[in-house]
Amino acid sequence: LVRHSEKDLSSENEADPPLTKCGKQRSESLSRFLEDVKLDAVYSTDYNRTINTAKPTANSKELKIEKYNPRDLVGFSKLLIDAKKDVLVVGHSNTTGVLAGLLIGEELGEIDLDIYDRIYQVVISNKDGRLHLFHSPFECKDWKLINAKIKNSKFQSLKSDILKILKTQNIALNIKQIDRVIYGPITKKNLPRGKWRNLNKAEISLMNMF
Repeated sequence: LVRHSEKDLSSENEADPPLTKCGKQRSESLSRFLEDVKLDAVYSTDYNRTINTAKPTANSKELKIEKYNPRDLVGFSKLLIDAKKDVLVVGHSNTTGVLAGLLIGEELGEIDLDIYDRIYQVVISNKDGRLHLFHSPFECKDWKLINAKIKNSKFQSLKSDILKILKTQNIALNIKQIDRVIYGPITKKNLPRGKWRNLNKAEISLMNMF
């Protein structure tokens, strides 16, 4: 079980955004990770980001992507257990961990929004489930390096083709790297498209770590 790869937070299609370049690379990496793993089926929710995460693996295994309803995880977990097949399931931050828990009979929570590297292996034998958690070795190579200082400005912004950086006020920053996945949730946080807000101290500290 995996969460979909990185989605494009700058897409005009906010309801169903495509994958970023990094997301596409991660999806290909997943296919290579599963190259020697026998699969009988590939499941995905009906969204661009999940389908395109599943597609490289499905294509390499010559399997059709089967859709499932993320709002009925209990029913889907029973289907998977009864089917007794080796499958790949691509889901979301709020479904993947929960589904893994249902399959092993334990309560597991959602995945943090900035986590994309978890691979949940669920092994079921005689209705008894075991969970193994792996972390993908994939690292995105499509980072934008930004060198900038923002000093004593009333409101300023930096812009790259992958992310809008929040405006800051009267604070000096030395930004070396901006990761669109980490900072995407910050730019979208409780704000309509095109609106801005100041960074808080915790966010400024986080940005200066990179």
